[in-house]
Amino acid sequence: MSAVPAAIAAGQLRGGLSGTELIAAVAAGLEVTCRLGVAIQVDIVESGFIYSSLLGYFGATAAAGRALGLTEDEMLNAFGIVYSSVAGNHQVTRDASLMKRLQPGLAAQAAVVAVQLAKRGIRGVQNVFEGADGFFRIYLHDRADAEIVLDRLGARFEMLNLSYKPYPCCRDTHSSIDAILQLRDESSRPADDIESIRVGMTAPGYQMVCVPEEVRRAPTTIVEAQFSIPYTVAAAWIDGTPRIGHFSDESLQRDDILKLAARVEPYADQDIDRDWRRFVTPAKVIVQFRDGKTAETQVNYPKGHPRKPMTLAQSAAKTADCASFAAVPLPADTAARLTSAVSTLEQLSDISELTSILSPPGGHRSP
Repeated sequence: MSAVPAAIAAGQLRGGLSGTELIAAVAAGLEVTCRLGVAIQVDIVESGFIYSSLLGYFGATAAAGRALGLTEDEMLNAFGIVYSSVAGNHQVTRDASLMKRLQPGLAAQAAVVAVQLAKRGIRGVQNVFEGADGFFRIYLHDRADAEIVLDRLGARFEMLNLSYKPYPCCRDTHSSIDAILQLRDESSRPADDIESIRVGMTAPGYQMVCVPEEVRRAPTTIVEAQFSIPYTVAAAWIDGTPRIGHFSDESLQRDDILKLAARVEPYADQDIDRDWRRFVTPAKVIVQFRDGKTAETQVNYPKGHPRKPMTLAQSAAKTADCASFAAVPLPADTAARLTSAVSTLEQLSDISELTSILSPPGGHRSP
């Protein structure tokens, strides 16, 4: 999420960046982030870091550096410069802070500054990852496999295993959302018929989106709701696919969602934790109805995973939902125009054709 804005910003600084060059820049950034991610041997809860933000500093730097046209030496310096800014803590989710949303943006911002400094000849740290006080030791206590990072670099692309998020909430809620949507469609029963909903997952997943349970069942902030199995499951059963509007101050007051969320019982499933601990958590969902009947399913790979890719229609629907919540209202056809431009991105001679679509009408910007 940090690589794309960093690449676009650097491309605008450079001027005349083509769509093909933008694709290459974003690919470089995503590959750096993904390779570092799979090399890490400590989970998010234990480390205290949010890896999408933490690793995003390096991925965004690779993307911005590629877009700006850095040399090899300049790219090394850019990585060394951005290392002084690397951050991204998990406390933001525990305290339901909107900084959870801003941390990836700060990574992109730092990356764009770093590549410009490197372009101007500023020397950065040279042993960024494996130095005596490098990233692997200081941030990960040497619990990272450097060989995985470099394995067949340029021939094997880890980013092809990347998932996309169909719902505007923590990825660890998505398997349970998919499961509850499946059971909702199969059962066709109202929320009032439900006695309880049990949701099993990995232990790290439970810590991420279920603790403390009393808060997750009755979230009072948007971030608490985004990191809540009970809230997202309840919203999905009642309304169907969760949208951005479900994570608003108004929706947090909805009695129908909160009443059902109070009957959701999450837990760490021993079998799932044993088999899937390193992955985005699967979900085993059991709906107990008041008449004694039950409905049960398990989803191992949530929608958006390479094994369950989103359709073009689903991606377009998500784009439209996002566009409708722009800080400055955009024209009604913005999402359709953006989808069209992205689908032919490699044919654009200048990404200004893409960025102009997202420019507020009349040049007005939010305060």
